[in-house]
Amino acid sequence: MPSEERMLRSLDGTLPPDVPELPLSQINSATRARIRHSMAELAAANIDNVNTWLHQVAVTQPAKAVELFIELIQFSLPRVKAVSVDVRSKDGSLSRLSMSELQSIVSEQ
Repeated sequence: MPSEERMLRSLDGTLPPDVPELPLSQINSATRARIRHSMAELAAANIDNVNTWLHQVAVTQPAKAVELFIELIQFSLPRVKAVSVDVRSKDGSLSRLSMSELQSIVSEQ
């Protein structure tokens, strides 16, 4: 059975008894990927329009155009996550950590 059909039939409960249902987490993951792909296609198809719209707004409201631009780039740039790491030992003294040790600590959080 094709995966698309299995996903739809898992959702509506019409799978044959011998075919296991897809877990909801797998269905959600596929749905999110489809939405991201669709939004990327929509954005790519409208890049010229967005540029025109920003220029039109900038004529009368330059600050608003900058705000809109900043909002838009949030979707194209990876978000940076701030992480705080306490490197003091139990006695309160500072420890020296290598870059790989720091990366290991950060990846665990």
